[in-house]
Amino acid sequence: MHPLEPLNPITAATHPNPYPYYASLASSKPLYFDPDLKIWIASSFAAVNAVLTSELTSELCRVRPRSEPVPPAFEGTDAGEIFRHLVRMTDGAAHCPLKNAVSHTLETLDAARVSNSARDWAQTLLENTSEDSINTLSINTQSTNTLMFDLSSYVLGDLLGLPHNQLANIALEIEAFARGIAPNCPSEALEAGKSAATRLLELFGQALEAGEKDQNSDQNGAGLLFSLAAHMRQLGIQDQRFAVCNAIGLLFQAYDSTAGLIGNSLLFLAQNPQVTRSSQHIHQSIHQSIQEVIQTVLRDDPPIQNTRRFVAQDCEILGQKLCAGEVILLVLVAANRDLEPPLESTRERPLVSFGAGIHACPGANVAVLIAEQAILALLERKINLEVLIQSVRYLVSANARVPLFGTQEIL
Repeated sequence: MHPLEPLNPITAATHPNPYPYYASLASSKPLYFDPDLKIWIASSFAAVNAVLTSELTSELCRVRPRSEPVPPAFEGTDAGEIFRHLVRMTDGAAHCPLKNAVSHTLETLDAARVSNSARDWAQTLLENTSEDSINTLSINTQSTNTLMFDLSSYVLGDLLGLPHNQLANIALEIEAFARGIAPNCPSEALEAGKSAATRLLELFGQALEAGEKDQNSDQNGAGLLFSLAAHMRQLGIQDQRFAVCNAIGLLFQAYDSTAGLIGNSLLFLAQNPQVTRSSQHIHQSIHQSIQEVIQTVLRDDPPIQNTRRFVAQDCEILGQKLCAGEVILLVLVAANRDLEPPLESTRERPLVSFGAGIHACPGANVAVLIAEQAILALLERKINLEVLIQSVRYLVSANARVPLFGTQEIL
């Protein structure tokens, strides 16, 4: 292997140029066992799609091992309490009503409402960070990094009906929680994440209690947290911890993924300056141009580059025999880029960037709308993309591709 290539699909997520490697995987190793990682690797569209969309996926390939529904480090903690109740981490009969409640709640959101909230909070965050910056380079990098990571927490917190004066604190707690549940994180990050989980449960629990007491709450209106709890009750889920934990889940699952979508889109724009210039000459709105950029990035450089499934019973996938207890790494970006027949163009193929099948992300459209408004807000402030990408590194992660701009330590 060329020394400049990624060592494996996990290190590829933060490699400067993993794309030739991904293409090679999809074409030559669609589904194989990696003896060094001791896991199966699914890289072609056919292999990844087979795992994600099989009707038996919930029984054959699960999001958590049967014997370990919660990572051992979180057992007996509030972080484990959140993890245990998440629809994203639930398989089997319990998954369907939870997924329906979360999906139905998000479906009540009007796109204009999400966009307006994202636009307003983007402007607020940019104004606040610009006031603290002392030079153009700092404004470019600090403002962009802050916006990338914090905007989703502000917007989703706003839509959930959380108090505006608590959103800054909630964004900090979500950051700590997201860092604390990352695999192989430092012990201090793990402890900080556990503490953040306790505070988040308290804050969200108080917000739901306030919504329950408000007799004028509109289930299709301001408080999505109240709406989520109401949808769950209608589906027979009476324990409000499910609503509280899944509302927290919306924020922390959006944290890295939305940041990566914004950052990777900015990199694309910096490397393709003709995109914004052409929209001014062919009567195409800048909004449409950014929407097309985001879709391109979701296909070719998505923020979540891989995910895992755990084999629950012996099975066969694409002719390969897998045994119960084995792990499959799904290389989503390689599947998106797979040029194998029957589809001649990846543009004709469904994306797996937000998953597929029963565990497809229900918040995909919300993430796209938030990213679009973040990029538009930065362009409106005439951010210098050439300056922005002079120094780029990637967040340390086993599955997310999130660029960090500038040299200052922000995390």
